[in-house]
Amino acid sequence: MVELNKVGRLPFKFTRIGRWWHRDEEIDLVAVGSNGKKVLLVEVKWRDLRKREARGVLRDLKRKFDLMGLSEWEALV
Repeated sequence: MVELNKVGRLPFKFTRIGRWWHRDEEIDLVAVGSNGKKVLLVEVKWRDLRKREARGVLRDLKRKFDLMGLSEWEALV
């Protein structure tokens, strides 16, 4: 992610990246945009997923974004 950020291969440049935790909820990578209220949410999987599984991961990331309290922000998942 850091290398992709350096060469401009992501939807926006980020200034901070890390993991997010809230109680028993976790997001593997959260990258915060440098200009504006944008956040990139990433779930890391170590195997190929079927389409149904991938859609479930995306739904879960959107649910977790709601827990983050960033309603004015744009989330890219």
